[in-house]
Amino acid sequence: MIATIQARFDCKIEDVWRAVTCVALYPEWRSDVVKVVIVDDVTFEEYDKSGFVTRFFATRQERCNFWEFDIDNANIKGRWTGQFFDENGHTRVIFTEKVEAKKFFLHPFLRGYLKRQQSKFVADLEKFLNT
Repeated sequence: MIATIQARFDCKIEDVWRAVTCVALYPEWRSDVVKVVIVDDVTFEEYDKSGFVTRFFATRQERCNFWEFDIDNANIKGRWTGQFFDENGHTRVIFTEKVEAKKFFLHPFLRGYLKRQQSKFVADLEKFLNT
């Protein structure tokens, strides 16, 4: 299952890049994350409000241009990519998730789940960048 979202922010690419890649600050602005544990230089864990953990393993990073990581939790596994574009002082992003459900009964719900997660992430990011 592949889900993609695009957004445009009225701020510098460096500000968007910093917000997205500074995962330690996620609990301050993401409405669905209560804790982040940084395991090492490429691995971090997100905890949602129920304590459910998702692990992320960074695989590629090009400052203010591209970030990619693998995703793994009890329900899904896959890859997330973020592309960042400077457009005359504004920033356009394209976030793509390519994941598969680990449990067969989750397949029918996967597309809706991904779309909701992506929409929430972008809405939270927009709110954070405008404060």
